Amino acid sequence: MSSPKDERVRLKYFKWKDLYEQEKPYILLMDVPDDFPSCNFEFEDGQLETIHDLRGRDVTFSLEDNAFKVVHFPTKQRNWDRASVQNDYFPEMEHLIRREISGVTDVFFFDWRLRSTDKAKTDTPEGSHVDLANPLHYLEPIEAVHVDQSDNGAYMRVEEHTGIRAAELHQRRFFIIKSVREHRLTLIDSRANDSFFSIWRPFGNTVENFPLAMCDGSTVGPRDLVLADHVRKTYIGETVYPLYQDNYKWYYLNRQTRDEVLILKMFDSEPTAKAKCCPHTSFKLSAGTDNPRARESIEIRALVFCEA
Repeated sequence: MSSPKDERVRLKYFKWKDLYEQEKPYILLMDVPDDFPSCNFEFEDGQLETIHDLRGRDVTFSLEDNAFKVVHFPTKQRNWDRASVQNDYFPEMEHLIRREISGVTDVFFFDWRLRSTDKAKTDTPEGSHVDLANPLHYLEPIEAVHVDQSDNGAYMRVEEHTGIRAAELHQRRFFIIKSVREHRLTLIDSRANDSFFSIWRPFGNTVENFPLAMCDGSTVGPRDLVLADHVRKTYIGETVYPLYQDNYKWYYLNRQTRDEVLILKMFDSEPTAKAKCCPHTSFKLSAGTDNPRARESIEIRALVFCEA
């Protein structure tokens, strides 16, 4: 077993301004007039922090206590077109969710996304914009500490994606979960209430740079979090940006492979949950591999509900 390779880095955090006492932070993910600001917030480097390597450590993390966990879950998937993801990969991930979370009754996948560090895949022609409605368009890894869904955003997702069953499902605990595999995945789980999880996995090469850093959710409090609207043409979502605090505890999985999955909890409807969410971000390794291979991942988002 290899020794842990901890990192000392400055992560990018939401930059607070007095403006937000009067105006809510927002970003417009659409075409806007030239004289109208498309975003009213920015990020800044935090203080030096240690990102602890999970590789080689005899320690266990759980969704309940830390809002993230690492699992070994190989995939048979080799194609990442729309039909293959929805018809083949979704069922694999539903099996993973039901294996890792007890009492799951319903799973609703509502979004998925491909990411890559290969500029040839992520660059867009001059004057054009990324079509965020097209999950086949590769996006760059996000280098800013964030949580995918706020409490309000999670409940809006339930209303939008579960239709007439929304009132019934709101009686259960639910989570939003993100799972990462080079290709990365995002999911939601619930148990008698509501929660939001995400699953992240590399789907190609072993991760040689820009791994995912995960914050222990038990070290994050509600006063640390800033809500921001993400406005698209067809939907207004609400994302969470933590402010820097020196008590956060950060972790990553060095050289993550396609058979290793990160499951992150984005939201938990249980008021007494020890860890409500898992802030996370990609980051550049201080001393990585020379000429690292592209990091490619898939993220799939789903609502998951559990029995009372």
